[in-house]
Amino acid sequence: MRRSIARIERDYREPFTVESLAASAGIGRWTYTNLFKEATGTLPLDYLNGIRIAQAKRLLLATEDRLGEIAQRVGFSSEYYFSRRFKREAGLSPGQYRRLHRREVRVFAPYLEDALLALGIMPVAQYSHRAWGVQEYLPLEGVPAFDIADGTREDLLRLKPELMLFDDGFERWGLDRLSGVAPKLILQQPGEAWADKLRGTAALFGREAEAQRVLRRYAEETREAGARLAAAAGGAAARGSVACLRVSARHIRLYAERSGYTGPLLYGDLGLRPPEILRHLPQAERSLPLRPEQLAKLDADHVFVIFDKSENRYSGEERELLEHPCWQSLPSVQAGRVYEADFFAWMNYGVLAHERKIRDVLNALV
Repeated sequence: MRRSIARIERDYREPFTVESLAASAGIGRWTYTNLFKEATGTLPLDYLNGIRIAQAKRLLLATEDRLGEIAQRVGFSSEYYFSRRFKREAGLSPGQYRRLHRREVRVFAPYLEDALLALGIMPVAQYSHRAWGVQEYLPLEGVPAFDIADGTREDLLRLKPELMLFDDGFERWGLDRLSGVAPKLILQQPGEAWADKLRGTAALFGREAEAQRVLRRYAEETREAGARLAAAAGGAAARGSVACLRVSARHIRLYAERSGYTGPLLYGDLGLRPPEILRHLPQAERSLPLRPEQLAKLDADHVFVIFDKSENRYSGEERELLEHPCWQSLPSVQAGRVYEADFFAWMNYGVLAHERKIRDVLNALV
């Protein structure tokens, strides 16, 4: 089997079939397929086509050869099948892949701008929402805003994007209305897998090395921040417990310990202590809803609060909690240990958002 795999890797241009490969190995097709999958994790022809696609990527970037010529050089019988297989493997057509990696592409990627900027890519437009505004923590001054709730296909056409990049927000925001403006790609990684999403974005633009550099820098910053917090007598826990609340006109949410926008960073990477109330939250839950009268149970020494304007009936409604007796009676409020944080920076999984959270925590607690 090792010899057969090596032969595929060496002679990938040959018109192999499973039958011919099995015959060369001296075993039956069914046995060969099972042994091959056990050794490589994939089927023989999928493995072969993966090698061919990898070679085609190199030729697309290194030569000016036409697609039909590249298809033949790597072993595909037709340009049509090559293009179809390439798009299935890479998420882009061969022509799109070549353009994307050779120059700056005009990309529209709502709520993925964090990853783009971390990789050194400036989007053609930035996410905006009629209730929340724009992501002010990001350096996007001068970049036109596109309202994700109200923006039309015609609005986006005027910005002339060449690629649209989405995550699961594509369905949540009803963005199928933008179909046809430019080629569309949807990243499959969930929000909490933000590092994988960054790597996936980097792979699309040929910036894998930059992604690794960004992630190394982030890991170093996180270690340094954790060390600074631990430097106090008794370590980070000596500063007391820390909570993150999202407050809107109608809801109060306390973010969980092991999931969500803040928990893994605050309580995992930075080593801060969660309030006792979170110990009883099921692990699958990202947040705990609270009514104002339940705030007495919030035993946090420090509270980071994020105000959400999306449910407002009038300006400032989300801040009325600040006048509620139950809020004012909280020990953290009376001690002046409540810190207002930027909505978008704290309600995002991007590496730049996490770096902003770290700076906010250090400014408040160190």
